Amino acid sequence: MCEFISWKEMPDGTIRFLTKTMLYHTRRGGELRRHTSQEDWVGHGAIDFYYEDERANGVQKECTDFSSPDNFPPVIVDAILSGEMALPGVYVPEGLLRAPLYEEYKKKCDVLDAEYKKKCDVLDAEYVKKRDALYEEYVKKRDAVYEEYVKKCAPLYAEYVKKCAPLYAECWELFKNPENRSEAWCKKEREERK
Repeated sequence: MCEFISWKEMPDGTIRFLTKTMLYHTRRGGELRRHTSQEDWVGHGAIDFYYEDERANGVQKECTDFSSPDNFPPVIVDAILSGEMALPGVYVPEGLLRAPLYEEYKKKCDVLDAEYKKKCDVLDAEYVKKRDALYEEYVKKRDAVYEEYVKKCAPLYAEYVKKCAPLYAECWELFKNPENRSEAWCKKEREERK
């Protein structure tokens, strides 16, 4: 998965990336929001989709180090400073706010994250319980079908072995005669006699 912030450097030197305005106030942004999930709106695939670009064009770049604006192209720095990169569902990256403000923000996020996780854990447990019950039922049915298959195959295999036995015996009898053996086996026999 691509990281926030992702962009593409195009062969002509332009920088392609997505902003809040592009996502929420353009026709193509609406198509993109319907096309993919929110966590993918910050990635290279979303950029390609928005600009209707083939993946072969441009160099994919991303940076998660917000400790300095020098880590980003100037056009992205301008978008960050203007608030255009404040996308829903994207955490405020460390390095943008002064440390005490960021710590306060993180504490609030941690509370919300814990509450969300607690609610998801209940749903996850319910899902696992239902999934396991379905899988158990599937295994029983699968095993019954396989058992029936084995019962039907057993007599066929016994008949096959019975029909093949004379052929196998004949082949082994041929092998007993050194003149019928492959060169590799004749060579092995010669080596052992030495």
